[in-house]
Amino acid sequence: MKKVILFTLIFISSTAFGVTQSWLPSQLTIKSDTHASNGASSQSSLSNDGRYMAFQSCASNLVIEDQARCDVYWRDNITGQIELITKSLLSDFKGESWNSAPYISSNGRFVVFNSTAADIVGLEGNGVSHIYLWDALTNKIELVSVASDGLEGDLNSSNSSVSDDGRFVVFESESILLDVVSPDTNDSADIFIRESSQ
Repeated sequence: MKKVILFTLIFISSTAFGVTQSWLPSQLTIKSDTHASNGASSQSSLSNDGRYMAFQSCASNLVIEDQARCDVYWRDNITGQIELITKSLLSDFKGESWNSAPYISSNGRFVVFNSTAADIVGLEGNGVSHIYLWDALTNKIELVSVASDGLEGDLNSSNSSVSDDGRFVVFESESILLDVVSPDTNDSADIFIRESSQ
């Protein structure tokens, strides 16, 4: 299995000593106790200052809540804290699902991602990929790819991005049900922007 590792090069300038110190690339996808992860990690996204990152991993030893599936995580690269974002609401749930394509806001607080899981905010479970928004400060997660009347998208949604304040999420979707005023009938993927409840 191919292992994908995120590397960063951090530069810190010290005017007091008149020198610039630099650190060589380091492996970041590790447990907080410094033991290496036991599965592939990929699809990483980094905050502007390099402190926070979001990534997908199929490892089973990053956090205590191993769910036997590929999940999306958030990491503080200073403290080593790792948070499981795509945590199941059902403690014994081991169903087939895919969580991927995380994108982190430039300040590191908000993460949007794709998921086919039926157990993140409730039993969505219509089998397509949805867009979710997670807030690192409140640990709140929201299903974004829904119409204004609350109806879920009926086809796959992907390629999401979020504003720094978490208010707006933009994404691509093939769904024909997200626009309740003018249903989409062009048989092509379109771009949607949604104001979140965060």
